[in-house]
Amino acid sequence: MTSVALALGYWAGGRTGLIVALMLAAGPDVAAYFFSGRLALRAMRARPRCRASSPWSPSWLPQRVSPCRACR
Repeated sequence: MTSVALALGYWAGGRTGLIVALMLAAGPDVAAYFFSGRLALRAMRARPRCRASSPWSPSWLPQRVSPCRACR
């Protein structure tokens, strides 16, 4: 999609249009890179688990500061 925006920017405004299209296309790409993990976890309705509710977790993982409902 970015390449289409860059091609259209170059076609519409030459080198200046290419630079403007690059700036406009880079914003959503950078946001998608940084927030993709959070969006995927939210889409799956993921919740943090503690060691007591997940006994197969490795022992080297740090214990959570506040216990989950299963630990109370």
